[in-house]
Amino acid sequence: MRQATWRIVAVFSIWLSQPADAQTADSNGTSCKNADPNLAISSCTSVIQSGRIAGDILAAAYNDRGDAYTNNYDDEHAIADYNQAIKLKPNYVQALVSRALAYANQQNFELAIMDYSHAIRIDPTNAKAFYGRGLAKFGLCDIDGAEQDLAKARALDPKVGK
Repeated sequence: MRQATWRIVAVFSIWLSQPADAQTADSNGTSCKNADPNLAISSCTSVIQSGRIAGDILAAAYNDRGDAYTNNYDDEHAIADYNQAIKLKPNYVQALVSRALAYANQQNFELAIMDYSHAIRIDPTNAKAFYGRGLAKFGLCDIDGAEQDLAKARALDPKVGK
């Protein structure tokens, strides 16, 4: 059953990394997001180290780089970046959902559920948070809880997980 969860989490990872709520720009005004995770990591690192951004924009840069690390299967670095993003912006739902995914990729479903639940408390209409929490509950063999969360995710967004 855990192998099936891994495949589902991998698909969710790709879906989750789609365009974010904030774009960060490097010193040339280009986004630090890139289809190639290695280029995105390099670009976001330049943005972060430039010292030219702060606050929510810096949080978005850490989140974007965390997404690139996640897409590069480097969950340790991703979690560190999501931690920085959340430290800068404590109620950053996207970073919470992304960090939860990284935890789920490590099969640390308890921490994933905590982050998804925190995101849901902040934004109870976040279909991705319900979807991810449902998958994490599935990873813990909480089938009833998983089905409830997945149904809620589909009710919020019929396209969730597709």
